[in-house]
Amino acid sequence: MKAVGDIIGKDVITQDGVDMGEVKDLDVDVGSWRVTGVVVKLNRDVLERLHMRRPMLGTQEILVATADVTGVSDRVVLSRSLDVYAKAPADSGGDDPKGSESPPA
Repeated sequence: MKAVGDIIGKDVITQDGVDMGEVKDLDVDVGSWRVTGVVVKLNRDVLERLHMRRPMLGTQEILVATADVTGVSDRVVLSRSLDVYAKAPADSGGDDPKGSESPPA
C-alpha cells in the first residue's frame, strides 16, 4: 500500500515512454473511499500534442482514470500512449483543469 504523499510529485510516463508530467493530486470517491483518478500536471511540451492551450504561465492538468495506471514505483506508468489522451482541437478552449478524463477502454 502507498500513502498519498508517496505518489504526489511522481513523474507520469505513458506506455510509449513519454514523460507526461507529474502527479499533482488524487481524485477520491468519498462514498466508497476509493481512488478513482490521478490528477496529472502536464509538462508544457506535451500540451501541443494533446491539442490543449498553452497558458502564458504554468500548465494544464488532466484526470487519468486509475484503470489506466499499470504501476507505481519511482514513476507512475500508464497503460496507454499519449495520443489516446489527446482532445479534439475544438475542445481545447475549456478552462476546467479536470475536464479531460481518460477515454473509455
